[in-house]
Amino acid sequence: MPSTTVVEMERKFDVKEGAAVPRLKDLPGVARVDEPARQRLEAEYFDTVDLRLAPQQITLRRRTGGSDAGWHLKLPAGPGERNEYLEPLGQDGGGVPEPLLRLIRVHVRDSALTVVARLSTKRTVYRLRNKKGNVMAEFSDDQVHAETLVPRPSSQHWREWELELTGGPRTLLDAGQGLLAKAGLRPAPESSKLVRALGKNLPGAYPALPARLKGSGGDVLLTYLAGQTHALTEQDPRVRLDEHDGVHKMRVATRKIRSVLATYLKLFKDTGTAKRCAVS
Repeated sequence: MPSTTVVEMERKFDVKEGAAVPRLKDLPGVARVDEPARQRLEAEYFDTVDLRLAPQQITLRRRTGGSDAGWHLKLPAGPGERNEYLEPLGQDGGGVPEPLLRLIRVHVRDSALTVVARLSTKRTVYRLRNKKGNVMAEFSDDQVHAETLVPRPSSQHWREWELELTGGPRTLLDAGQGLLAKAGLRPAPESSKLVRALGKNLPGAYPALPARLKGSGGDVLLTYLAGQTHALTEQDPRVRLDEHDGVHKMRVATRKIRSVLATYLKLFKDTGTAKRCAVS
């Protein structure tokens, strides 16, 4: 099991060069904003050469600098949330820590993990405190330089703002989004810096399962199976972490896949393989 686990709740915003940081003290519950703290963050992002993690909104990085230097694995946990698992830095070239590797094994199998991007970030952090002096959230003003290594080398630079909860209520995120919307800013469409850096080179993720399936029988079947496969792989790390309901939900997805394969066996060209999957 990873050394540390946290739930990350944040909002990212696209921002132009020269834009002034808003009056963060105007946010509800914020009594004081600390003087800005400056950090230099250097991160290497790991994935397979064919990028099996990034399309699933999974990021694995080794980062130095800041208050949380180390290995970070982020898995999607819901709208605007990610579960973050941390391990110590270790030695350069020491490889991905085994506790983190176990949680992504379902995606990468035995494929090698390699550095697919390097990001250098100049960060200015503003800590937002309540009347008791407790830190409710951190507002980060980031200048990001990204170098991607796959499928071909490229580089880019951008500026973004992040508002991340550290103890405050979720409503603070909504209020922050409203404050920035008044300044003409909108949430960033990308879920992570790595996704933004990869851009058009990012492969497609598992297709979302629509409420009503349309098209030929084969198309409908494949879409449904893709959705259930995604549900199955999504539960794998939860089962490994012995989380509540993980095994049950994995069994549900498995039964649905097996039932479809058994019912529509004749639609498969390789009926032998489909039949073995249906009865296994």
